[in-house]
Formats: sequence, C-alpha cells, structure tokens
Amino acid sequence: MSQEEFPGAQSIAPENQPTTDGESLSFSPKIASSPVASRHKLKRRNYFARAALMLIFGFGFFFSVIPVGRAATRALFILPALVLASQPGLVTAGEDSVQHIRKTIPSNSGPVYLDVYEPTSPSPPIPGSREGLVFIPGVGDNRADPQLINFSQALARAGLVVMDITTPTLINYALSSDDSDAVVQAFKALSHWPGVGANRVGIIGLSASNALACFAAADPRIRDSVAFITLFGGYFNARTLLQAIGRRALDVDGHLQSWQPQYVPIQVLSNIIAPLLPP
Repeated sequence: MSQEEFPGAQSIAPENQPTTDGESLSFSPKIASSPVASRHKLKRRNYFARAALMLIFGFGFFFSVIPVGRAATRALFILPALVLASQPGLVTAGEDSVQHIRKTIPSNSGPVYLDVYEPTSPSPPIPGSREGLVFIPGVGDNRADPQLINFSQALARAGLVVMDITTPTLINYALSSDDSDAVVQAFKALSHWPGVGANRVGIIGLSASNALACFAAADPRIRDSVAFITLFGGYFNARTLLQAIGRRALDVDGHLQSWQPQYVPIQVLSNIIAPLLPP
C-alpha cells in the first residue's frame, strides 16, 4: 500500500525507531528515570542525615555533660584571657555579667585585701555546687592590672567565684611566711561564700607567691579542704634561687649557662634580706 493509493495518508514511524527523511537520518530515544535508583539515593541521604545528627548529639553530650568535655569547653572560653588584656566581644556576648566586690579581712600578719569576682546569675539550685579560686598574683599591687582583671572576670564568667588577694607585705615587694595566714583566712572566707562548696575551693600562686600558696595549703586548718593547688612561674627552692642570682647563671644538666634575672626578684630578695642584716 502506498501514498499514491491513499493520497491523504501520512507515514508514521513507531516510537524509538529510526525515521528517514530524504538523505538525513535521526534517532530520538525516550529516556525514563529508574524509580529504584531514586529510592537508593534517598536512602543514602537519610543515612548521611542520621549520621550527622548523631555526631552533633555526641559532641553536644560530650562537651556539656562529660566532665572532661565540660572542662575543655571552659578552657576554650578562658584561653583568650590568658593572652589578651581584654576578651573579644564575640566571646563574652552570650555569657553572664560579673560582679566585683572589694573587702578587707584581718589576719595574724595584718589586713588582707580581697577582690572578689563572681557571676551575677543566681546560685545553682544545688547548694555548694559553685567552685572557688583563691588567686595570689605575686608581689606588688596588681589589683588594677588589666590582665589580672580580665583573667579573673573570664573565670567568673565560666561560673567560678574568684578571690584575688594581696597584703601590705606583698604590695611592698617583700615576702613573709606570716602571710600564709592571710591566704588561710581568704580561703576560709571563700569556703563560706554563698553558693560555693566548702570542698570545691583551690589555690593558685603566681611567681613569688608560690611559697605562700604552698604554706597555706599545708596548714592543718584547711589542708583537708583544699581541692587543688596550682603554681606558675615560681622558684624551685630558696637555695638554688640564691645560687642562680648570685652567680648570674643557671645550672642546666651540670653546666652553667649565663642568666640575668629581672629587677623584681632582685628587689624582693633585697627587701627580705635587708632587715636581717646588722645595723
């Protein structure tokens, strides 16, 4: 049968079959997506989403509930205070404000000057759940030092009650074993601070005040209550200190290495020894 027999008829080629038009040849396949492949892709996406949610939940649980994770989170927020004179606004934006209180308490060696930094948020519902920190920043009057204030505020924003202490002897660039009672009195005052646990108070000594921190921590009145003691930048013992300053050299593995002390240790040593010399 041909078009000549049926003039009005047209030739129709089946779908997906080649069609011929004169000298040209074209092929137009019809592509259909597979429902099975789509289901596999959707399943893979669901698996990835569930794994991501489980990972996020695991990190959140570790850094908010597990003690090691909570300590790491605290350290992350406190770290800028160790290297900067003031913390960036981004770090302090979501944290509680800090209250600063100044007090003076008595001790056997004289007055003890306290600068207390504590969170302004209400105390936790569990009594004594807050931690306390007695911080002895060394010799000299460091109460207005921006680095010390920033560090104390950072610890307070992390939930601790920080008590910076000094005495007239320390302010005058000298040391006295009698000032260990000043540290003991400060420790006892912080142990009874509202919201602070009696067995959750530690001591940090910086530089020359390390000796006072050790003497106080060994005092029978508080030694069983000291949660921890941390020392930064102090001397190992008085004998090696005097040797190093006198020789202007350090003994390193049996070899002397030239060393020049700063003026502050020399001044403190002079103020300690001068009263012991005969007139």
